[in-house]
Formats: sequence, structure tokens, C-alpha cells
Amino acid sequence: MFRRMLRIVFGFVLASLAAGAATVVFADIQELKSITIDDAQEILSASGGRVLSAAFQGAVFAAPIAFVGIAIGEWRRIESWGYYTILALAITFLGFLAWSTSEAAGDPTIVNNYALTAFLTTGFVAGLVYWIFSGRNAGSPRAGNRYDFVKSPADATRDVRDANEMARSVQSVKTVETADKDAGEGAAREHSAAKTGSAIKTGSAIKTGSAIKPAKTASAAKPQVKPAPAAKKPQIKPDGAARTSPLKPQSGSDASSKAGAGDAAADAVAKAKAATAKSTTSVPDTSSGKDTSSGKKEG
Repeated sequence: MFRRMLRIVFGFVLASLAAGAATVVFADIQELKSITIDDAQEILSASGGRVLSAAFQGAVFAAPIAFVGIAIGEWRRIESWGYYTILALAITFLGFLAWSTSEAAGDPTIVNNYALTAFLTTGFVAGLVYWIFSGRNAGSPRAGNRYDFVKSPADATRDVRDANEMARSVQSVKTVETADKDAGEGAAREHSAAKTGSAIKTGSAIKTGSAIKPAKTASAAKPQVKPAPAAKKPQIKPDGAARTSPLKPQSGSDASSKAGAGDAAADAVAKAKAATAKSTTSVPDTSSGKDTSSGKKEG
């Protein structure tokens, strides 16, 4: 901030000195045409005081308006030489009007073309000097925030170059953002597709496993028929026959005891058969009241 204020004050002082020098030159133009080399040093030394006096008077008059315009230029970052020259021309024109209105009646007037040209030229010089030493550095150059009223070819070329660079940088940023966005959308689509595919596969597998059971094969469907075990034929042994094991020989005492037991069993069987036959053959005669059994007839 301090450096900016110092730059503004320095530029304003130099612009005031340039305006004072231009005023002295226009005031003494007739004398300067007729001077010789020997008189040049004396005239220049005498003109120095007049330049300082004109610069001081011009600075006092122009300071309020000039600093308002300079503040606007610094705030809006105006770097154009046309802005500062137009500002200085406006200040000198106001000075010309103020001088012309303060003239007393009967005094020589400055309302003429020469005086008007002198004032306007002084303002142009002052504005150009201020732009050279201070105005062109008003703020940093930034596209879209600069106000150029009258552009020089160099300024126009620089503005075009800055605009092209800014456009390229913006385009590159947009390209990178678009590529990143496309890549992100592609990754998101792939991720969602993968999740959807896995979900579909899992759901179909679950539904298939729960709803559809594998078909049984022919071998599994048909019951296994086992062959029925062969019926064992009962072994009928003759009564009284000795039950001896064909594998193990029997001793003599065992054989005799088993033979006696077999005879006793045979006798018991024979008695049981005889009793059964007797009971079946005797049938009572209900008509005659006589027992016509076969046993009695035989008796």
C-alpha cells in the first residue's frame, strides 16, 4: 500500500512539472523563437522558477479532481493511457473555464484558440507523463477487469495475447474437468453394472436352488428290489429217528440215551395218533339214540 501511494505521488509530481513546463513554453514561445545560443542559458535559468511556479499552481488546482480519478483508476485497475490523458484534459479544460470566468472587465482575455490549445496540450502532456511513470502500473493486469478508453497498438496486442492465453487456460481446465467427469461417470457405471450383475446372479441362483430341485435319475427313482430270501424247506425227520449231527460223532453212552428217548417219544406220538383217530370215528346217532361207532361194531 505504501509503495502504491508513493508511486501515485511521484507520478503526480512529475505530471505537474510537465504541465508547468508546457505552460511556460507556450507563454514564452515568441521569445524562444528569437533567442540566440548566448541567451539560452539565461532564459532557461529564468524559466526554471516560472516552471516551478506554474507546476505548483496547476497541482493545487488539479489535486482534488486528479486524486479522485487516480483512485478510481487504481480501484478498477485501469492501465490505459487514454484514461489518464482524458482525465488530465478534463482538468485543464476546467482550469481554462475557471480562468476565463475570473477575468476582470477591460483586462486582456484568454478566450482564444491559442490559449485553449495551450491548456489542452498541457493537459495531454501531464496525463501522458503520469501514465508513463505511474498509471500503467495501476493494479495487476487481469482479464475482464480492465477499462481501456483509447488503446495503443502495443496495448491492443497485449490484450489480445492475454485474452488468448486466458481462453486456452480456461479451455484446458474445462477439458481436464470434462475428462475427469467422464472417467468418474464411466467408473460409476461399471461399478453399478458389476453390482447389478452380481445381484442378478445371486438372486437367480437362490431362486433356482430353492424353486427347482434337481431331477432324480432313473437309478435313483426306481426302488432297489432285493431278491427275497429263499424259503427254507422244513426238514421232516422220521419219528424215532435219532437226531445226530452229521458233523460231530457221538459217543456210545450219548447215542444209547438219545435212542431210548427217541423210542419213548415215538410211543407217545403213536398213542396220541390212536386217540385222535378214535375220537374222530365215534359219531353219535341222534335219531335212534344209539352209539354207532366203528369201535363198537368191531367189538
